[in-house]
Amino acid sequence: FEDGNHPLSKENDLQRLLMAAKSYETLGKDDEVLKLYAKISKLSPGSAPSFHAAYRVLVQEHGKKSRNFAQIAESFLTNYGKDEDDEAKDTKVQSARLLIAEHYYGEKNYQRAIHHYRKLDLALSAGTKRRRRQPRRHCRIPQRIPR
Repeated sequence: FEDGNHPLSKENDLQRLLMAAKSYETLGKDDEVLKLYAKISKLSPGSAPSFHAAYRVLVQEHGKKSRNFAQIAESFLTNYGKDEDDEAKDTKVQSARLLIAEHYYGEKNYQRAIHHYRKLDLALSAGTKRRRRQPRRHCRIPQRIPR
């Protein structure tokens, strides 16, 4: 189900590859998943499917404790973590920053860890923008604490 003989538009080809990757992921064939995500990234760099595929590769490499995790994470952040990019506001970028910071900390490369920790936007990492909670009007705050 990966390759077909029918010419497809780029969008349909991306959809086909994404479905194949999800199928392989369900079957536990991680190596095939990584290959397909790499194809997706090359087929349409800068697209939303490419962004999500690159993030999935990064997370899988982190989970496998891959030797080249730092290189993959740095590449991901170079491509998607620039402040002016829309993706930089995505929680996946913040997650990648945290993963690479933790990786460098574990490697005792404190300078690189600090660099990435400082770039974290913790408001985004929470998953949602928090609204400031308004005090309840019907609650009475005691003037003195009873003993």
